[in-house]
Amino acid sequence: MSRRIQLSDSSTDPHFLVWPRDPAHPQNIHNNCFSYAVGDVETINNYADRTSDVLRQPEPGDAIGMPAKIYTPAHGFNAQSIRTLAIMTGLQEVSVSEYEPLPLPERGQRLVAMVFLTGQDLATTQYHWLRQGPDRLFTAHIPEQGPSDRDVRGRLIRDPRHSYFSRNQQGPYFFLIPEQGLPLKMQPPWDRLITNLHDQRHSPSGQRAQAAIFNEMAALVDRVKFPVVKAKLEKLARLGLQGT
Repeated sequence: MSRRIQLSDSSTDPHFLVWPRDPAHPQNIHNNCFSYAVGDVETINNYADRTSDVLRQPEPGDAIGMPAKIYTPAHGFNAQSIRTLAIMTGLQEVSVSEYEPLPLPERGQRLVAMVFLTGQDLATTQYHWLRQGPDRLFTAHIPEQGPSDRDVRGRLIRDPRHSYFSRNQQGPYFFLIPEQGLPLKMQPPWDRLITNLHDQRHSPSGQRAQAAIFNEMAALVDRVKFPVVKAKLEKLARLGLQGT
């Protein structure tokens, strides 16, 4: 979402009200819409080890050993990939037709939603997660702004199906999660491997070093569960060795 979104305090969700409003606050820098909507307290507040630019903010799949940064290059960065990773992370997708009322979470659960925004290219394509508060309003974390209970047109988000975020939006897709949220922190050794891969982009020994990293990544991936991802990593490792 390239357009700035109006920030307001109409929502009475305590999570929304206590969230820092300063875009430069470390909690805003180290979190995103996904951790805001889905993350537990540990994920949101314990970000001291998320110092690398490439790992600063949690993504679907990080917590279960299949990071989005590894899964989506093999399967495409699209709504289906993000939904698949969300379900593997522990979110329970619920089907809601256009005319049905929003589902009422059972005790101990809450409702979140994901809208997928297709841009002109990969760099401008993104997902956007929202959480429903006790007041039934939805709020979301906006990059470089902070939390908001409004869509791009400045309307309160009472039902994401009737909200506008982008001309090319897909969804929303709805999920139930535990009321306390879910752990989303990336599991080792993926944090080390992805950071090292990012750091090797401009290294003189980059191709050979990247090939070794891809090989180590491929060894972590279950061929039965993730055959396309494993094949992609193995191919990247071979290409890296061939280029040295």
